[in-house]
Amino acid sequence: YKARVYRPQGWITAVVLVDGHIEGVWQHKAGRSETTIAVEMFSRPSALTRKGIEAETERLAAYWGSEVAVDFADSP
Repeated sequence: YKARVYRPQGWITAVVLVDGHIEGVWQHKAGRSETTIAVEMFSRPSALTRKGIEAETERLAAYWGSEVAVDFADSP
């Protein structure tokens, strides 16, 4: 998954860390009324990991001052 994290021209994709390991990547797209966070996990996340990601998106919503929706891409 190195190519999905370390991109050309020195760009590094935002990652999902689980117990200190990179388990996925994410990106956000700001809209007029809400921001969508697209999460792509490298393997099927546990219920606890999903819950943790959703909690983090709530913290981002408070920081950005907008509504945030999380979209999990189909995991392998």
